[in-house]
Amino acid sequence: MALTAKHVEQVLRAIPGAYGRQVTSLAVLASGADAALSTAPEGLTVKGAAAFLATMAQESASFRVTEEYAKNGRYAPFIGRTFEMVTWKDNYAAFGKWCSERGLLSDPDTFVDSPKKLAEIRWAWLGGVWFWRKNGIWAYGNRGDFLATQRAVNLGNPTSSATPNGISARRAWYDAWLKIGDDLLPTTEEVPVKLAPRHGKALAAYARGRVGDSYGIAWCQKFTNECGQTGSVGDYDGDAAADAEDGWKKAVANGRVVKAADVKYDQIPPGVYHYWTGGSSDHGHAAVGLGGRRIVSTDMTDSGPRYGRIGECDITMPRVHWGLTYAGYALVEGNGYTLIDPPEVQEDQFAMTTTSEVVKAVVPALITAMKADDDLLHKIAQAVLDEDYVPNGGALTANPDNENVAPKTAIHQLGDKSNRIEAKVDALTAAVEALGAAPFPDPAPPAPGA
Repeated sequence: MALTAKHVEQVLRAIPGAYGRQVTSLAVLASGADAALSTAPEGLTVKGAAAFLATMAQESASFRVTEEYAKNGRYAPFIGRTFEMVTWKDNYAAFGKWCSERGLLSDPDTFVDSPKKLAEIRWAWLGGVWFWRKNGIWAYGNRGDFLATQRAVNLGNPTSSATPNGISARRAWYDAWLKIGDDLLPTTEEVPVKLAPRHGKALAAYARGRVGDSYGIAWCQKFTNECGQTGSVGDYDGDAAADAEDGWKKAVANGRVVKAADVKYDQIPPGVYHYWTGGSSDHGHAAVGLGGRRIVSTDMTDSGPRYGRIGECDITMPRVHWGLTYAGYALVEGNGYTLIDPPEVQEDQFAMTTTSEVVKAVVPALITAMKADDDLLHKIAQAVLDEDYVPNGGALTANPDNENVAPKTAIHQLGDKSNRIEAKVDALTAAVEALGAAPFPDPAPPAPGA
Protein backbone atom coordinates (compact mmCIF):
# COMPACT_ATOMS: atom_id res chain seq x y z
CA MET A 1 0.00 0.00 0.00
CA ALA A 2 1.24 3.51 -0.82
CA LEU A 3 0.81 6.78 1.04
CA THR A 4 -2.69 8.24 1.05
CA ALA A 5 -4.28 11.54 2.00
CA LYS A 6 -5.39 9.92 5.28
CA HIS A 7 -1.78 9.12 6.15
CA VAL A 8 -0.69 12.70 5.48
CA GLU A 9 -3.58 14.02 7.57
CA GLN A 10 -2.66 11.64 10.41
CA VAL A 11 0.89 12.99 10.48
CA LEU A 12 -0.13 16.64 10.23
CA ARG A 13 -2.62 16.29 13.06
CA ALA A 14 0.06 14.66 15.22
CA ILE A 15 2.14 17.86 15.08
CA PRO A 16 0.54 20.76 17.01
CA GLY A 17 -0.53 23.54 14.64
CA ALA A 18 0.58 21.72 11.48
CA TYR A 19 -2.78 20.75 10.00
CA GLY A 20 -4.40 23.19 7.58
CA ARG A 21 -3.34 25.75 4.96
CA GLN A 22 -1.14 23.28 3.09
CA VAL A 23 0.10 24.50 -0.29
CA THR A 24 -1.96 21.86 -2.11
CA SER A 25 -4.48 19.13 -1.30
CA LEU A 26 -3.53 16.23 0.96
CA ALA A 27 -4.20 13.83 -1.92
CA VAL A 28 -1.70 15.67 -4.12
CA LEU A 29 0.82 15.76 -1.28
CA ALA A 30 0.42 12.01 -0.78
CA SER A 31 0.84 11.15 -4.45
CA GLY A 32 3.82 13.51 -4.73
CA ALA A 33 5.48 11.96 -1.70
CA ASP A 34 4.91 8.47 -3.05
CA ALA A 35 6.38 9.45 -6.42
CA ALA A 36 9.38 11.06 -4.72
CA LEU A 37 10.06 7.99 -2.57
CA SER A 38 9.83 5.75 -5.63
CA THR A 39 12.96 7.50 -6.96
CA ALA A 40 15.03 6.62 -3.90
CA PRO A 41 18.01 4.30 -4.41
CA GLU A 42 17.39 0.59 -4.03
CA GLY A 43 17.10 -0.52 -0.44
CA LEU A 44 14.72 2.17 0.84
CA THR A 45 13.63 1.46 4.42
CA VAL A 46 10.77 2.82 6.51
CA LYS A 47 13.32 4.83 8.51
CA GLY A 48 14.80 6.28 5.32
CA ALA A 49 11.37 7.26 4.00
CA ALA A 50 10.40 8.78 7.36
CA ALA A 51 13.62 10.81 7.49
CA PHE A 52 13.04 12.18 3.98
CA LEU A 53 9.40 13.11 4.64
CA ALA A 54 10.25 14.63 8.02
CA THR A 55 12.83 16.84 6.34
CA MET A 56 10.41 18.00 3.65
CA ALA A 57 7.72 18.75 6.24
CA GLN A 58 10.09 20.70 8.51
CA GLU A 59 11.76 22.72 5.76
CA SER A 60 8.44 23.66 4.13
CA ALA A 61 6.71 24.79 7.34
CA SER A 62 4.30 21.84 7.34
CA PHE A 63 3.99 21.78 3.52
CA ARG A 64 2.67 25.34 3.56
CA VAL A 65 5.37 27.03 1.48
CA THR A 66 7.65 26.28 -1.44
CA GLU A 67 9.66 29.47 -0.90
CA GLU A 68 11.32 30.75 2.26
CA TYR A 69 9.82 33.77 3.95
CA ALA A 70 13.00 35.88 3.91
CA LYS A 71 13.44 37.31 0.42
CA ASN A 72 16.57 39.42 0.86
CA GLY A 73 19.18 37.04 2.20
CA ARG A 74 22.79 37.26 1.09
CA TYR A 75 22.01 34.60 -1.52
CA ALA A 76 18.99 36.46 -3.01
CA PRO A 77 17.43 36.03 -5.51
CA PHE A 78 18.47 32.37 -5.17
CA ILE A 79 16.63 31.94 -1.90
CA GLY A 80 15.35 28.66 -0.49
CA ARG A 81 12.71 27.10 -2.75
CA THR A 82 11.00 23.69 -3.15
CA PHE A 83 10.08 21.66 -0.06
CA GLU A 84 13.81 21.07 0.45
CA MET A 85 14.53 24.84 0.25
CA VAL A 86 17.22 24.57 -2.41
CA THR A 87 19.41 27.68 -2.03
CA TRP A 88 22.34 29.44 -3.82
CA LYS A 89 22.90 30.02 -7.53
CA ASP A 90 25.20 27.01 -7.95
CA ASN A 91 22.50 24.69 -6.64
CA TYR A 92 19.85 26.31 -8.85
CA ALA A 93 22.11 25.64 -11.82
CA ALA A 94 22.88 22.08 -10.76
CA PHE A 95 19.21 21.25 -10.15
CA GLY A 96 18.27 22.75 -13.53
CA LYS A 97 20.91 20.61 -15.24
CA TRP A 98 19.62 17.52 -13.41
CA CYS A 99 16.04 18.25 -14.49
CA SER A 100 17.13 18.89 -18.07
CA GLU A 101 19.00 15.57 -18.24
CA ARG A 102 15.74 13.85 -17.29
CA GLY A 103 13.66 15.65 -19.88
CA LEU A 104 11.86 17.81 -17.30
CA LEU A 105 13.27 21.06 -18.68
CA SER A 106 14.32 22.10 -22.16
CA ASP A 107 16.68 24.78 -20.85
CA PRO A 108 19.00 23.79 -17.97
CA ASP A 109 19.44 27.48 -17.06
CA THR A 110 15.71 27.98 -16.43
CA PHE A 111 16.04 28.44 -12.67
CA VAL A 112 19.15 30.61 -12.91
CA ASP A 113 17.44 32.90 -15.43
CA SER A 114 14.06 32.88 -13.66
CA PRO A 115 14.64 31.96 -9.99
CA LYS A 116 10.98 32.35 -8.99
CA LYS A 117 10.05 29.41 -11.21
CA LEU A 118 11.64 27.07 -8.70
CA ALA A 119 8.82 27.86 -6.25
CA GLU A 120 6.22 26.26 -8.53
CA ILE A 121 4.57 23.21 -7.02
CA ARG A 122 5.78 20.86 -9.75
CA TRP A 123 9.34 21.15 -8.41
CA ALA A 124 8.45 20.92 -4.70
CA TRP A 125 9.27 17.26 -4.13
CA LEU A 126 11.91 17.05 -6.86
CA GLY A 127 14.12 19.53 -5.03
CA GLY A 128 14.39 17.07 -2.16
CA VAL A 129 14.88 14.09 -4.48
CA TRP A 130 17.80 15.84 -6.18
CA PHE A 131 19.38 17.11 -2.95
CA TRP A 132 19.27 13.75 -1.15
CA ARG A 133 20.76 11.93 -4.12
CA LYS A 134 23.43 14.57 -4.70
CA ASN A 135 24.60 14.44 -1.11
CA GLY A 136 24.23 10.72 -0.42
CA ILE A 137 21.77 11.32 2.41
CA TRP A 138 19.63 8.25 1.73
CA ALA A 139 22.30 5.93 3.12
CA TYR A 140 22.18 7.61 6.53
CA GLY A 141 18.39 7.62 6.57
CA ASN A 142 18.02 3.98 5.57
CA ARG A 143 20.19 2.77 8.42
CA GLY A 144 18.26 4.87 10.93
CA ASP A 145 20.83 7.62 11.56
CA PHE A 146 18.27 10.43 11.59
CA LEU A 147 20.63 12.91 13.24
CA ALA A 148 23.14 12.49 10.40
CA THR A 149 20.45 13.19 7.80
CA GLN A 150 19.50 16.43 9.55
CA ARG A 151 23.11 17.48 9.94
CA ALA A 152 23.57 16.93 6.21
CA VAL A 153 20.48 19.00 5.39
CA ASN A 154 20.79 21.77 7.98
CA LEU A 155 24.53 21.97 8.57
CA GLY A 156 25.88 20.67 5.28
CA ASN A 157 27.91 17.91 6.95
CA PRO A 158 26.44 14.58 8.17
CA THR A 159 29.44 13.99 10.44
CA SER A 160 29.30 17.37 12.16
CA SER A 161 29.18 17.35 15.95
CA ALA A 162 26.87 20.38 16.05
CA THR A 163 23.14 20.18 16.68
CA PRO A 164 20.88 21.04 13.71
CA ASN A 165 18.45 23.91 14.15
CA GLY A 166 15.00 22.80 15.26
CA ILE A 167 16.09 19.25 16.03
CA SER A 168 13.19 18.66 18.45
CA ALA A 169 10.64 19.58 15.79
CA ARG A 170 12.48 17.51 13.21
CA ARG A 171 12.44 14.52 15.54
CA ALA A 172 8.69 14.96 16.14
CA TRP A 173 8.04 14.83 12.40
CA TYR A 174 10.27 11.76 12.09
CA ASP A 175 8.43 9.91 14.86
CA ALA A 176 5.04 10.81 13.34
CA TRP A 177 6.02 9.45 9.93
CA LEU A 178 7.49 6.30 11.46
CA LYS A 179 4.07 5.46 12.86
CA ILE A 180 2.74 5.04 9.31
CA GLY A 181 5.02 2.02 9.02
CA ASP A 182 5.33 -0.01 5.83
CA ASP A 183 2.71 2.12 4.07
CA LEU A 184 5.48 4.70 3.64
CA LEU A 185 7.17 2.43 1.12
CA PRO A 186 5.97 2.93 -2.45
CA THR A 187 4.45 -0.03 -4.21
CA THR A 188 4.13 -0.91 -7.86
CA GLU A 189 1.19 -3.20 -7.18
CA GLU A 190 -1.95 -2.19 -8.99
CA VAL A 191 -4.68 -1.12 -6.58
CA PRO A 192 -8.04 -2.63 -7.56
CA VAL A 193 -10.69 -0.10 -8.56
CA LYS A 194 -13.70 0.03 -6.27
CA LEU A 195 -16.51 0.88 -8.66
CA ALA A 196 -19.60 2.60 -7.37
CA PRO A 197 -22.60 0.22 -7.42
CA ARG A 198 -24.04 2.48 -10.11
CA HIS A 199 -21.35 4.25 -12.16
CA GLY A 200 -20.51 5.89 -15.47
CA LYS A 201 -23.18 5.81 -18.14
CA ALA A 202 -25.51 3.77 -15.95
CA LEU A 203 -25.24 6.35 -13.18
CA ALA A 204 -25.90 9.19 -15.63
CA ALA A 205 -28.86 7.35 -17.17
CA TYR A 206 -30.38 6.75 -13.76
CA ALA A 207 -30.02 10.43 -12.84
CA ARG A 208 -31.57 11.56 -16.12
CA GLY A 209 -34.45 9.18 -15.52
CA ARG A 210 -35.20 11.04 -12.29
CA VAL A 211 -35.70 14.38 -14.08
CA GLY A 212 -39.11 15.78 -13.20
CA ASP A 213 -39.41 13.84 -9.94
CA SER A 214 -40.30 15.63 -6.72
CA TYR A 215 -37.41 15.75 -4.24
CA GLY A 216 -36.55 17.48 -0.98
CA ILE A 217 -35.39 21.07 -1.33
CA ALA A 218 -31.60 21.46 -0.92
CA TRP A 219 -31.08 17.69 -0.68
CA CYS A 220 -28.45 17.77 -3.43
CA GLN A 221 -25.76 15.70 -1.71
CA LYS A 222 -28.32 13.07 -0.74
CA PHE A 223 -29.47 12.89 -4.37
CA THR A 224 -25.96 12.38 -5.80
CA ASN A 225 -25.18 9.68 -3.23
CA GLU A 226 -28.47 8.00 -4.05
CA CYS A 227 -27.76 8.02 -7.79
CA GLY A 228 -24.37 6.34 -7.39
CA GLN A 229 -25.34 4.35 -4.30
CA THR A 230 -22.12 5.53 -2.71
CA GLY A 231 -23.43 6.23 0.81
CA SER A 232 -23.33 9.33 2.94
CA VAL A 233 -20.06 11.23 3.32
CA GLY A 234 -21.20 12.43 6.75
CA ASP A 235 -20.21 15.70 8.39
CA TYR A 236 -16.62 15.58 7.14
CA ASP A 237 -15.68 19.16 8.02
CA GLY A 238 -17.34 19.11 11.43
CA ASP A 239 -19.69 22.05 10.92
CA ALA A 240 -22.77 20.11 12.08
CA ALA A 241 -24.14 19.79 8.53
CA ALA A 242 -23.66 16.83 6.16
CA ASP A 243 -23.77 18.81 2.92
CA ALA A 244 -22.19 19.25 -0.51
CA GLU A 245 -19.20 21.05 1.03
CA ASP A 246 -18.47 17.80 2.90
CA GLY A 247 -18.81 15.82 -0.31
CA TRP A 248 -16.24 18.00 -2.08
CA LYS A 249 -13.78 18.22 0.79
CA LYS A 250 -13.84 14.48 1.39
CA ALA A 251 -13.43 13.77 -2.33
CA VAL A 252 -10.40 16.09 -2.45
CA ALA A 253 -8.86 14.37 0.57
CA ASN A 254 -9.71 10.74 -0.11
CA GLY A 255 -10.79 10.47 -3.73
CA ARG A 256 -9.71 11.82 -7.07
CA VAL A 257 -10.95 15.14 -8.38
CA VAL A 258 -10.50 17.51 -11.28
CA LYS A 259 -10.52 21.04 -9.91
CA ALA A 260 -12.25 23.87 -11.74
CA ALA A 261 -9.00 25.35 -13.08
CA ASP A 262 -8.21 22.06 -14.84
CA VAL A 263 -11.66 21.18 -16.20
CA LYS A 264 -11.99 20.64 -19.94
CA TYR A 265 -15.72 20.84 -20.40
CA ASP A 266 -15.88 18.75 -23.57
CA GLN A 267 -13.99 15.91 -21.84
CA ILE A 268 -16.07 15.50 -18.68
CA PRO A 269 -17.14 11.83 -18.55
CA PRO A 270 -20.67 10.78 -17.53
CA GLY A 271 -21.35 9.78 -13.95
CA VAL A 272 -19.10 12.24 -12.12
CA TYR A 273 -20.25 14.24 -9.11
CA HIS A 274 -20.01 17.99 -9.72
CA TYR A 275 -19.53 20.35 -6.79
CA TRP A 276 -19.99 24.06 -6.06
CA THR A 277 -19.03 25.97 -2.92
CA GLY A 278 -20.60 28.95 -1.20
CA GLY A 279 -24.23 29.88 -0.84
CA SER A 280 -26.13 31.77 1.84
CA SER A 281 -25.42 29.05 4.41
CA ASP A 282 -22.14 27.78 2.90
CA HIS A 283 -23.66 24.38 2.16
CA GLY A 284 -22.53 24.44 -1.48
CA HIS A 285 -24.21 22.28 -4.11
CA ALA A 286 -23.75 18.89 -5.78
CA ALA A 287 -25.10 17.43 -9.01
CA VAL A 288 -24.62 14.40 -11.26
CA GLY A 289 -22.77 14.83 -14.55
CA LEU A 290 -24.30 13.51 -17.76
CA GLY A 291 -21.09 14.07 -19.71
CA GLY A 292 -19.78 17.35 -21.07
CA ARG A 293 -21.56 20.42 -19.73
CA ARG A 294 -24.88 18.78 -18.86
CA ILE A 295 -25.90 17.94 -15.30
CA VAL A 296 -28.88 16.60 -13.36
CA SER A 297 -29.53 18.77 -10.33
CA THR A 298 -32.04 19.13 -7.54
CA ASP A 299 -33.93 22.45 -7.55
CA MET A 300 -32.56 23.62 -10.93
CA THR A 301 -33.53 23.47 -14.64
CA ASP A 302 -32.39 25.19 -17.82
CA SER A 303 -35.15 27.74 -17.21
CA GLY A 304 -33.89 28.53 -13.72
CA PRO A 305 -34.61 27.29 -10.18
CA ARG A 306 -37.53 24.94 -9.62
CA TYR A 307 -37.45 24.08 -5.97
CA GLY A 308 -38.55 20.63 -4.90
CA ARG A 309 -37.96 19.11 -8.36
CA ILE A 310 -35.10 17.35 -10.13
CA GLY A 311 -34.06 18.98 -13.39
CA GLU A 312 -31.50 18.79 -16.18
CA CYS A 313 -29.50 21.89 -17.03
CA ASP A 314 -26.19 23.41 -18.11
CA ILE A 315 -23.29 23.33 -15.68
CA THR A 316 -23.32 27.13 -15.35
CA MET A 317 -26.84 27.40 -13.89
CA PRO A 318 -25.92 27.07 -10.17
CA ARG A 319 -23.46 29.93 -10.62
CA VAL A 320 -25.81 32.09 -12.66
CA HIS A 321 -28.85 31.74 -10.40
CA TRP A 322 -27.38 31.05 -6.96
CA GLY A 323 -24.00 32.77 -7.19
CA LEU A 324 -22.14 29.57 -6.30
CA THR A 325 -18.50 28.95 -7.19
CA TYR A 326 -17.80 25.88 -9.29
CA ALA A 327 -15.21 23.73 -7.47
CA GLY A 328 -14.78 20.86 -9.94
CA TYR A 329 -15.87 17.25 -10.17
CA ALA A 330 -15.03 13.93 -8.55
CA LEU A 331 -13.94 10.87 -10.52
CA VAL A 332 -13.54 9.02 -7.24
CA GLU A 333 -15.81 10.32 -4.48
CA GLY A 334 -15.00 10.72 -0.80
CA ASN A 335 -15.87 7.16 0.23
CA GLY A 336 -13.47 5.75 -2.34
CA TYR A 337 -15.94 4.74 -5.05
CA THR A 338 -14.95 5.26 -8.68
CA LEU A 339 -17.85 7.01 -10.41
CA ILE A 340 -16.92 6.56 -14.06
CA ASP A 341 -16.63 3.60 -16.39
CA PRO A 342 -12.98 2.42 -16.11
CA PRO A 343 -12.08 2.78 -19.82
CA GLU A 344 -13.13 6.42 -19.68
CA VAL A 345 -10.50 7.52 -17.16
CA GLN A 346 -8.53 10.18 -19.05
CA GLU A 347 -5.10 10.61 -17.56
CA ASP A 348 -4.57 13.77 -19.62
CA GLN A 349 -7.13 15.45 -17.34
CA PHE A 350 -4.37 15.51 -14.73
CA ALA A 351 -1.44 16.38 -16.98
CA MET A 352 0.26 19.70 -16.43
CA THR A 353 -0.13 22.15 -19.29
CA THR A 354 2.48 24.83 -19.81
CA THR A 355 1.68 28.22 -21.25
CA SER A 356 4.31 27.87 -23.95
CA GLU A 357 2.73 24.63 -25.19
CA VAL A 358 -0.74 26.13 -25.30
CA VAL A 359 0.36 29.38 -26.94
CA LYS A 360 2.21 27.45 -29.62
CA ALA A 361 -0.93 25.44 -30.32
CA VAL A 362 -3.36 28.35 -30.23
CA VAL A 363 -1.45 30.99 -32.17
CA PRO A 364 -1.47 29.27 -35.58
CA ALA A 365 -5.23 28.93 -35.38
CA LEU A 366 -5.59 32.60 -34.49
CA ILE A 367 -3.28 33.86 -37.21
CA THR A 368 -4.89 31.66 -39.82
CA ALA A 369 -8.36 32.78 -38.85
CA MET A 370 -7.73 36.53 -38.57
CA LYS A 371 -5.81 39.03 -40.69
CA ALA A 372 -6.14 41.68 -38.00
CA ASP A 373 -8.00 41.76 -34.74
CA ASP A 374 -7.65 44.38 -32.02
CA ASP A 375 -9.06 41.80 -29.59
CA LEU A 376 -6.14 39.42 -30.18
CA LEU A 377 -4.82 39.84 -26.64
CA HIS A 378 -8.17 38.83 -25.18
CA LYS A 379 -8.54 35.83 -27.46
CA ILE A 380 -5.10 34.45 -26.67
CA ALA A 381 -5.57 34.93 -22.94
CA GLN A 382 -9.02 33.38 -23.19
CA ALA A 383 -7.83 30.39 -25.19
CA VAL A 384 -4.96 29.75 -22.80
CA LEU A 385 -7.23 30.01 -19.78
CA ASP A 386 -9.87 27.68 -21.18
CA GLU A 387 -7.72 25.34 -23.29
CA ASP A 388 -10.72 25.29 -25.61
CA TYR A 389 -9.23 25.49 -29.09
CA VAL A 390 -8.44 23.70 -32.32
CA PRO A 391 -4.64 23.39 -32.35
CA ASN A 392 -4.02 23.27 -36.11
CA GLY A 393 -6.52 25.76 -37.43
CA GLY A 394 -10.21 26.54 -37.23
CA ALA A 395 -12.41 28.44 -34.85
CA LEU A 396 -11.85 29.08 -31.17
CA THR A 397 -14.76 28.63 -28.79
CA ALA A 398 -14.53 30.49 -25.48
CA ASN A 399 -15.98 29.15 -22.25
CA PRO A 400 -19.20 31.12 -21.56
CA ASP A 401 -18.17 31.49 -17.93
CA ASN A 402 -15.34 33.77 -19.03
CA GLU A 403 -16.81 35.56 -22.06
CA ASN A 404 -16.64 38.99 -20.49
CA VAL A 405 -13.23 38.75 -18.85
CA ALA A 406 -11.12 41.79 -19.77
CA PRO A 407 -7.70 41.02 -21.32
CA LYS A 408 -5.61 42.18 -18.38
CA THR A 409 -7.86 40.40 -15.91
CA ALA A 410 -7.64 37.22 -17.94
CA ILE A 411 -3.87 37.32 -18.02
CA HIS A 412 -3.66 37.91 -14.28
CA GLN A 413 -6.03 35.01 -13.72
CA LEU A 414 -3.62 32.94 -15.76
CA GLY A 415 -0.80 34.02 -13.46
CA ASP A 416 -2.84 32.96 -10.45
CA LYS A 417 -3.02 29.40 -11.81
CA SER A 418 0.73 28.90 -11.40
CA ASN A 419 0.27 25.45 -9.79
CA ARG A 420 -0.63 23.97 -13.17
CA ILE A 421 0.76 26.45 -15.71
CA GLU A 422 4.49 26.84 -16.00
CA ALA A 423 4.84 30.36 -17.41
CA LYS A 424 3.18 33.26 -15.64
CA VAL A 425 1.99 36.74 -16.55
CA ASP A 426 5.29 38.09 -17.90
CA ALA A 427 5.87 35.15 -20.24
CA LEU A 428 2.39 35.28 -21.72
CA THR A 429 2.47 39.07 -22.06
CA ALA A 430 5.80 38.88 -23.87
CA ALA A 431 4.43 36.25 -26.23
CA VAL A 432 1.38 38.35 -26.98
CA GLU A 433 3.46 41.48 -27.56
CA ALA A 434 5.69 39.57 -29.96
CA LEU A 435 2.64 38.34 -31.84
CA GLY A 436 1.15 41.83 -31.97
CA ALA A 437 4.27 43.04 -33.74
CA ALA A 438 4.29 40.14 -36.19
CA PRO A 439 2.70 40.51 -39.64
CA PHE A 440 -0.54 38.67 -40.24
CA PRO A 441 -0.85 36.58 -43.38
CA ASP A 442 -3.41 37.57 -45.98
CA PRO A 443 -6.68 35.72 -45.52
CA ALA A 444 -7.38 32.78 -47.78
CA PRO A 445 -9.42 33.68 -50.87
CA PRO A 446 -13.16 32.91 -50.59
CA ALA A 447 -14.37 29.62 -51.89
CA PRO A 448 -16.11 29.67 -55.31
CA GLY A 449 -19.66 30.82 -54.96
CA ALA A 450 -19.12 32.25 -51.48
